[in-house]
Amino acid sequence: MKSSTGLLLATSFLALLGLKKVVESAWFYGGNLWWLLWRKSQVESYKRYGNGESEQAKRSWAVVTGASQGLGAAYAISLAKRGFNLVLIARNQEQLQQVK
Repeated sequence: MKSSTGLLLATSFLALLGLKKVVESAWFYGGNLWWLLWRKSQVESYKRYGNGESEQAKRSWAVVTGASQGLGAAYAISLAKRGFNLVLIARNQEQLQQVK
C-alpha cells in the first residue's frame, strides 16, 4: 500500500514537472513568434512610410526622445536613413547637434 502511494506521488511530481516544462516552452516560443510577427509589421511600416518614394512617405514624421546619445541616437539615424522626417528631443543641445 505504501509503495503504491509513493509511486503515485512520484508519478504526479514528474507529471507536474513535465507540465511546467511544456508551459515554459509555450511561453518562450509563443513570445518569440509574437516578436517575429511584430517585427515584420515594423518592417512593413518602414517600407510604407519611410522609404521616401511615395507621397505618403514624404509626409511621414517620427518623434525620437533621448536622441542625443545611445539608443535614441541610433534609432534617429536609422529612421533618417529610411527617409523619415524627424523631430529630435534631447536634454543636451550640444550632443544633439552632433547627431544631426
